[in-house]
Amino acid sequence: MNQANIEIEGIPFNLKVIIKQLKQDMRDDWFPDPLNYEDTLNELVIAKKLAEYKNDPVKIFNGHDARQYNIPKKGYVLRYALETSLWDRIIYQGISSHLISFCDRHLESCVFGHRWSQQPTGKYIFKNNIDSWKQFEDTVKLHLTSENPYLLVTDVQNYFENIRIKDVRKCLSQILSKSKITSPYDKKATQNDIKIICKLLAKWTPYKKHGIPQNRDASSFLGNVIMHGVDSFMVNKGYAYFRYMDDMRVICKNEYHARRALKDLIIELRKVGLNVNSKKTFILAKDSADIGKYILTPNREVEQIDALWKSKRLTSIRTALPLLRRMTLKLIANNKTQDREFRFCLNRLENLARCRETRNIFDFTIITDCIIGELVNQPYSTDSLVRFLRCVNLTNGQLQKIADILMDNSKSIYSWQNYHLWQLFINHHYAREDLVSYAKRVTVETCHEPDAAGAIIYLGACGNEEGKIQIARQFKNYKSYLVQRNAMIATHELGYNNYIRPFIKDYVHEDLVGTYRILSTSYKGRYYSPLEPLKVSEIYRDILGYN
Repeated sequence: MNQANIEIEGIPFNLKVIIKQLKQDMRDDWFPDPLNYEDTLNELVIAKKLAEYKNDPVKIFNGHDARQYNIPKKGYVLRYALETSLWDRIIYQGISSHLISFCDRHLESCVFGHRWSQQPTGKYIFKNNIDSWKQFEDTVKLHLTSENPYLLVTDVQNYFENIRIKDVRKCLSQILSKSKITSPYDKKATQNDIKIICKLLAKWTPYKKHGIPQNRDASSFLGNVIMHGVDSFMVNKGYAYFRYMDDMRVICKNEYHARRALKDLIIELRKVGLNVNSKKTFILAKDSADIGKYILTPNREVEQIDALWKSKRLTSIRTALPLLRRMTLKLIANNKTQDREFRFCLNRLENLARCRETRNIFDFTIITDCIIGELVNQPYSTDSLVRFLRCVNLTNGQLQKIADILMDNSKSIYSWQNYHLWQLFINHHYAREDLVSYAKRVTVETCHEPDAAGAIIYLGACGNEEGKIQIARQFKNYKSYLVQRNAMIATHELGYNNYIRPFIKDYVHEDLVGTYRILSTSYKGRYYSPLEPLKVSEIYRDILGYN
């Protein structure tokens, strides 16, 4: 069996590529796997499972029910997240990776976000997102002139949630027809791609007819396909129209021209079941005070810090540190933890803390205390804040403050946030007695699956055998892939005959069959993947990565 390349229903699955691309896609998952799927995301395991289904492809592509969870956004509103099993995600990524080479070439040049990298065997399915966003903003700025001094700014409301499955089928068929595929092999493969991807989406969405997973590279690709007709219409109408994912800009001659462009855009979006977000729609004159929010303007502090950082010399990095501290604290105080500038600062602070040569040249205490406070004030940034808190040393007092937030029901409102906090405690080996007791209650009493999943893996890593046995005995009550996956990791050191066979074996999710054997033999005693330390030479290179 060729482990690297497997074909089912005429669809080629290049496992090396799929695995590399998924590892990149998972770097900013809503619910990071404790082991980063190291035990499962390898060619041997995936090839073996694919081979089992090769004679029954209908079974493999049926998909499994996904879970809908809620993620807080700025302003304390919620975005939805569809969480699938890893196996379904592998199929979703594999099919999209196959389709993108046929589809991306037909997208309009005005589309900047999530464009194919044109590296069929590379780990990045898309071109660098940071570079693409900068190109998008630079292009908009270039077209805004004295002859065309008005800017229409808008975005799509609930973009992924409102994408209709019938439009996925229709738009994929339309864009593939432009490829004029002549090979019978490719024709069959792409037809099956469409059939299977729509079947999976229909299985996952709680709405039955619309909604695709957010925060997935495969979904970003499908979003571009759905928007292709809208993009082409706006370009053919002669508008200076530009789009990055669901963010759209139109350069106009005057306000009336902008109103007409907005009308045309809304009418065209409706054809694919979408609409603009009225709260994020503005018509701005070139000299408007607010236009700076939507036009790239150089940030001198960012440029200065970046230039010093690029040198990778300790003397230059030391010079940048006071600037970095001041900028970070200012952004936190102004509730701007969702801004790109804040991510810029946090990335550098994280890498500073992960590097042995640099972690002791900076006092993280003030920033760390501020960030802990913002877990309550700005919970929508928890994933970024926790990534930083994983990298720095935390005192018992600081960990206690975080634990108090988690155990205070008036403050721990979002199960997504709680999931990240439980993993943070594992990272710091924090096993406070009352926190362990609280985790035991959560695994039994909560109806919020992400919270339960976090408490379960915490009990496995930081609790005693009694806690693990409790998880095993409760396993039959855990219905979702997310909770079962964490429970399998948490109980992998328990004896098979005494606990796994009587309490777990008959209730395991189909996609998790065999997980206990792998974990108990090759990952014994491992409950999470620690952050790897960085070298000074890696500090800037790591920042320039995909995300």
